[in-house]
Amino acid sequence: MLDIQPGLHVVLSETQGAAVTRHVHSLRGIHAHKDASNNWEWPLQDGLGSVREVVDNSVGVLESRNYDPFGTGFGNTGTSQTGYGFTGEQTDGTGFLYLRNRFMSPIIGQFISQDFLESLNRYAYVSGNPINFVDLNGLQNFCPDPVTGLMTLCDAPPVTVIAPPLPPITWIPNPGTIPPGVPTVGVPITITPKPTQTPTAPPTVGPTLGPTPTATVTAVPTAPTATATPQPTGTSAPQPAPQPTMCGVPTPVVTATQTQKPCNSQSFSAWWLSLPDQQPIHIDPIDFAWENSIARNSWDTFPRNFPKRIDIPGSKALGLRYDTIDADGASWKTCRLIDAKHQTGNYPNSDADYIYQSGSDLWRELSRYKRAVDLTPAVGLEIRTNSLQAVPFWIAALQSANFTYNVNGFVEVYFGP
Repeated sequence: MLDIQPGLHVVLSETQGAAVTRHVHSLRGIHAHKDASNNWEWPLQDGLGSVREVVDNSVGVLESRNYDPFGTGFGNTGTSQTGYGFTGEQTDGTGFLYLRNRFMSPIIGQFISQDFLESLNRYAYVSGNPINFVDLNGLQNFCPDPVTGLMTLCDAPPVTVIAPPLPPITWIPNPGTIPPGVPTVGVPITITPKPTQTPTAPPTVGPTLGPTPTATVTAVPTAPTATATPQPTGTSAPQPAPQPTMCGVPTPVVTATQTQKPCNSQSFSAWWLSLPDQQPIHIDPIDFAWENSIARNSWDTFPRNFPKRIDIPGSKALGLRYDTIDADGASWKTCRLIDAKHQTGNYPNSDADYIYQSGSDLWRELSRYKRAVDLTPAVGLEIRTNSLQAVPFWIAALQSANFTYNVNGFVEVYFGP
């Protein structure tokens, strides 16, 4: 059970079978545990909040710990009594330190994902100064007060990471048209291929799943239209303007003008958190650890242990196998659903999961995601992959399910555990 009130959310209880362990937190962090036998145990912390010893009610030492500067333990004695350790934070089963928005690896002394704030080293932990600073939220440095021992923010200026609310949105649940006079938001795009490239025809597209539901918003101005640079006139045929590349991957060929749905972080978050948890279907520990870190515990996503089930009635009748979809995570900053794809082979290959033509398993999965985006507050689907080489494949797969790339379908590369 989590306490997610404003501030740093903390674990209040943990349940394993019939055993329940309860935690008590003070202003300096973890304060006490009460196990299933109603025995109290008391972690003793140093100046950085790291648990150095755990004692019982008789002040008998149950265990003691030592840490190197970045939190790797050594010279420990006794039996481990608590998952709380370095700087008073929890360590997961893979050895990573959970700091709410990101995980830190004590072995390499760095975060395993980037800080979204601008900095010289976006993987650095406490600016390389673990002797004097701690990081309680995975984003900022905190300093222990020399008098009270309480942690105070030592970054200036402080950074607010909660997105501000957008104007209220009235969702039209059934397919229809935008009422007259209602403004829309988004950036209509027109992308042309690079002059030296021959565009590849998109894969066969499956059956149309119906018009995209629309949104009514209040007093939001229409964003400007991005257009290509005009070509000079001459005797030769005009050449399209060169387009940027993404980390060496050619920009996909997309010719579309589409208005993106608005994102209201508050309503989207409330909807997402109301969905039921869904036990993951695979048991591969590497895949699960990667998805848990990248899709459900990144800086912009909700810290969840399991995917969420989204009901999308009518999908089975359209040949999409199920009337539900299990999203690995969701970004509250962008209102996007997230599907994590951990690459273990080449793309595409003979596995039916990685063939995106109409009627394949992957096409049906992405088509259900498309219906979820059409019929819910989600504004798009973001594929998170650990392979740069897989990006063109996932772009084509999204397009096969009627997503428009960079409008309601996105691909990001994340390197995690």
